[in-house]
Amino acid sequence: MIKYFCTHYPVLTDRYNNLKPKFDTLGLDIEWVTIGDPDTLNIENTRFVNLAECSLYVKHLYCLHQQLIHNYPIITIFEDDINLPVNYLSIQDRAIQEFTDLNGDILFQGQCCNIKPNYTNDSKIVYHEPHFLSRCTHCYSIKLETTKKIWNRMNTNYITIDWKYNEIIQEFKLKSCYLHPGLLQYTETGQYKSALR
Repeated sequence: MIKYFCTHYPVLTDRYNNLKPKFDTLGLDIEWVTIGDPDTLNIENTRFVNLAECSLYVKHLYCLHQQLIHNYPIITIFEDDINLPVNYLSIQDRAIQEFTDLNGDILFQGQCCNIKPNYTNDSKIVYHEPHFLSRCTHCYSIKLETTKKIWNRMNTNYITIDWKYNEIIQEFKLKSCYLHPGLLQYTETGQYKSALR
């Protein structure tokens, strides 16, 4: 069973109002993660560009910690700018099965910056290539065994969450997988202004 989280900055009510009905229609039981308000954070001794990036990191850290506390076998983390398709459940069911068959560690379901597999075919939707790192964090799934392995390093040397995953994937030689075609985010398609810049 998959546990779902969605990171959300509460002042961005349009994002919540857009996304919650989609989650409800899909029947997803979402835990909205709103901790780490940028106005309450201190970014000394970190490599964050701004408080919004720090806030997002804290939210992702919370999700991983909840996975450890509750032993969730797989969690999926959304960010509130995800452009969620109406057929998401069928996509995810197939993607998680292929991810499991590949014995992957982390599955980036979101796509950005035209980062995609070099070779694709119609017979599958999840891919792994040895050079794969992160691919933005607006939608990804991670296994409990992976979170246990990386948790102590997630709590050190704080940087932007996707850059942190880049470091950790290389350090731990994690098997990073990509969904293709991946899910887009409204900030990249220009429908939302980025809350991180």
